Amino acid sequence: MHSLSALLAFVASAVMVSATPGLLVQVTGPAAVHDIQNLQVVATVVNTGNESLKLLKDPHGPLSQSPTDIFNITNGSGDSPDFIGIRVYFAPSYSIEQGNPDSFTVLAPGESVGIQHDLSQAYNLTSTGSGQYTVAAKEGVSFYYVDPATNTSASLQADVGYPAHNVSVTGSLARTDLSKRELSARDYNYCSDDQKAALDIAIPAGVALVANANAAIQEDPNGNSPNFVRWFGQPDVPRRNHVAGNFQRMSGNVLADFTWNCEGQHCEPETGAYVYPTEYGTVYVCATYFGLPLTGRDSQASVIVHELSHYTVNGGAQDFKYGVPLCEELAVDLPIVAISNAASYQYYAADV
Repeated sequence: MHSLSALLAFVASAVMVSATPGLLVQVTGPAAVHDIQNLQVVATVVNTGNESLKLLKDPHGPLSQSPTDIFNITNGSGDSPDFIGIRVYFAPSYSIEQGNPDSFTVLAPGESVGIQHDLSQAYNLTSTGSGQYTVAAKEGVSFYYVDPATNTSASLQADVGYPAHNVSVTGSLARTDLSKRELSARDYNYCSDDQKAALDIAIPAGVALVANANAAIQEDPNGNSPNFVRWFGQPDVPRRNHVAGNFQRMSGNVLADFTWNCEGQHCEPETGAYVYPTEYGTVYVCATYFGLPLTGRDSQASVIVHELSHYTVNGGAQDFKYGVPLCEELAVDLPIVAISNAASYQYYAADV
């Protein structure tokens, strides 16, 4: 902990000369744990810039305790454990519009906040074994913050604090209770009558989006359409085929047989919906979801497309970028990443 204190002192002395907003993420924790349920770390987020930042508690970032894939964990051989956590729909613009204080963390220059994370909820170490591990925030970890000039979301890439945290893990390497974490019967689970009525309308709308998107991509064999270019980059047959294959898989999903759970344990004010990628057929919809419009780019119908794309059987899309501007930039700058970005599938389907 002395090294972290020294780091914070250094940051406090440096903020006055920083010319731009800046963040740093440092991971600390115990040197050794027995059994994975004791594998908990603290991610400390430090404002290294010279202005206050109103940060959104993005479920994919260190400010949220949701079990998402935000840490780089490796053993002595450089191997990483299996990710078993959740993939989440998150709309920065909607969170800003709602203005719920619980959805934000404000850090003044030099100020920091530490959030505890239970790594056993997100990772299974069975394949990588007992022994020494290093844990750090993933390189390129980004935060959304509120731009005070426009009251819209902006993105900021944080620095990763080093050295990484080192921890020895022995005993059990996978939790045995997670298979029972949210068991439910088919159909609607823990949903009110109003929520059931909303889903009765939203689910067919989501099915229609998938069907229309699948038809559109099949009619665009080279990826020449403006819609493909906007969300997945310049025409390219291999990338087009990747996208087409995923939409075709999604079009075969029978949503009438899915379980729709309205009280998932990882529902937070800023979370719209989430799935466990390997647990096909169960979607967790949160209170925020029901505040979205029925149709549109960020809507109840398009969120269904987003969540379907996360399932491993549908291609296993991840959450690299959120929001229209950042997803458009992703298609231009890194189209090979855009074809694995859930929000890109969501927006493509909404725009067909």
